[in-house]
Amino acid sequence: MLSYGAKPMMKFFSKRRTRAYAWKPAVDMRNPRIVAALTTFPSN
Repeated sequence: MLSYGAKPMMKFFSKRRTRAYAWKPAVDMRNPRIVAALTTFPSN
């Protein structure tokens, strides 16, 4: 399920969205649903 380009996506998020989910450091970035939720609700 994660083989459709999830690793480049995680690299992108780790560089671009670090502060966005810094309030929840224990979030599982391997879960595409959580990744989608983070992109849907960005914390500015």
